[in-house]
Amino acid sequence: MDFLRKVLRGKERLQVEEARRIVPEVGEYFMAKGNIVAFIYGQCKEVLSAERIYARCYSRAMPEGEEGTFDTGRIIDILSEERFENAKRRGWP
Repeated sequence: MDFLRKVLRGKERLQVEEARRIVPEVGEYFMAKGNIVAFIYGQCKEVLSAERIYARCYSRAMPEGEEGTFDTGRIIDILSEERFENAKRRGWP
């Protein structure tokens, strides 16, 4: 019975995490948590699923940008074009 409770709690936790995901629409800018750098900035090019998008992303480590798939679980905010351009001017802080 304890095993079943743990499985159900784990499933509930996953549902809550999925409900919290921010999935940008095509063309929208976003800010995400980075692994090597504090923040990653990007623009959504294609929504692949609720968990993955195809985007062009920028950071201090990759100021010229790089395209690829991106985990939506790391996205913390949708940005206006103005906020995105401000981050770009400041060198992707």
